[in-house]
Amino acid sequence: MTKYVYLCFMKTKGLPMSEEESKKWWAEHDKLCEKHKVKLLASGNPFGTVEEQVFVYGTDIHLDAFQAFRTPVTSIEPRPIAYTRTIQVLCHSRA
Repeated sequence: MTKYVYLCFMKTKGLPMSEEESKKWWAEHDKLCEKHKVKLLASGNPFGTVEEQVFVYGTDIHLDAFQAFRTPVTSIEPRPIAYTRTIQVLCHSRA
């Protein structure tokens, strides 16, 4: 079990990426995940929020180190992200 789960809600700029742009974006995203020891647990469309996307990340790194990961993610070209907000969940074992 990871120590932290981060729920990252994202509002996009509106225009969808082409298939080629999407593949390039995800490849860069995955490199950043590996570099910062962050695992993408799930992604999809949230219900009941103004944002169109949510990424669920698991990691043992604290918020300041997680921000060092998220900042370059929001700058990946073609930069489809208008803004993000993050909720940090501290995980506890129930055993």
